Amino acid sequence: MDKKKMIKYLAIGSLFFIILLSLYIRSDKIEKSYQFNGTIEKVTYGDKKTPKAIINSKPNFISYPNEDFNDKIEVWRCYI
Repeated sequence: MDKKKMIKYLAIGSLFFIILLSLYIRSDKIEKSYQFNGTIEKVTYGDKKTPKAIINSKPNFISYPNEDFNDKIEVWRCYI
């Protein structure tokens, strides 16, 4: 293979992975910025696995969550 072609492929591949990494970090920051003011009373999932959390008797729709966020959101239970 020609050396110039190899360098070009490596540059394009590196750029692709850098863009993917930056998009992943951006989405992680967006998910961490979600703040709920109250206790989660109920969580239901729609047909596309988008969660709807009931907080202080008001529905909160969460758009474009990833699998990690869906696994972390849960109803808070206090056992006394």
